[in-house]
Amino acid sequence: MRRVSLTSLRAFERVAATASQKMAAEELGVTQTAVSHAIRTLEGQLGTDLFSRRNGGSTLTQAGRDLAFELTPSFARIDAAVASVFERSTTLTLSVTPAFAACWLAPRLAQTAAEGHMIPVQILATTETVSLSAKGADLAVRYAARSEGELLATEMFRAVTGRSVTCCSTGLPDLPLIETRWARGRGFAPNWQDWFALQGKAMPDAVQVLQLPDENLALQAALSGAGVALASDVLAAPLLQQGLLRIVQSDVAITGLSYWLLQDQARSRSRDIVKLCNWIRDGFCGEF
Repeated sequence: MRRVSLTSLRAFERVAATASQKMAAEELGVTQTAVSHAIRTLEGQLGTDLFSRRNGGSTLTQAGRDLAFELTPSFARIDAAVASVFERSTTLTLSVTPAFAACWLAPRLAQTAAEGHMIPVQILATTETVSLSAKGADLAVRYAARSEGELLATEMFRAVTGRSVTCCSTGLPDLPLIETRWARGRGFAPNWQDWFALQGKAMPDAVQVLQLPDENLALQAALSGAGVALASDVLAAPLLQQGLLRIVQSDVAITGLSYWLLQDQARSRSRDIVKLCNWIRDGFCGEF
């Protein structure tokens, strides 16, 4: 039996599938010259032309079509088998913001792990945008006004406080108003002045405003009874669902940014990624 190069077969199959040596080279991570050389090598090994080359272009010969017809499903099965083994030994990496990790993700991971259903996942909590294509993460929940990917929810900033806190006649407890001290340069930075402005009011001069460096601390301060926090209903959802926080004046809310689900397209059909994506979607669906 005549032996042929597996690398050459892979190069040929990609060119046949994409109808482009350039695209095949990009997918394989090699140069276009290397792809061309691999196909020439394969034709030499098989003793027949796989492409008909005329006027600067090329089309598959009958032998090329027959070979591509067999190779494409064969390589697909190989890829699926390798992916299956890889998934069993690989922990997924999920990129999220620190606030989302602490307020939304951690409570749900703890609950799901206790139920014995969790997929092994590594959380990459950062304010930086992590590249999925560069394998920095397998999937991400992005926080932005607009983004590629699937829209999960658009947050609303509401006044929340501990369940035992009593409101006065003005509708708010006689406590400090807690807000997040947003990073400089952030485009969207809701505050209590915005909340009062929605009602056509100016914020009272005498009110005490407590600024905290992140949203998790603001929620924890409200939970402890230290004041009323202006907080994202997405991040506050676990505490609201448990009855540990409550919304004050539910008819007043500032529209915030959105949460988007993105996947590494190269692994988008991975069973573990599909399972984790569905778990995230279910978490959002249970809130709104």
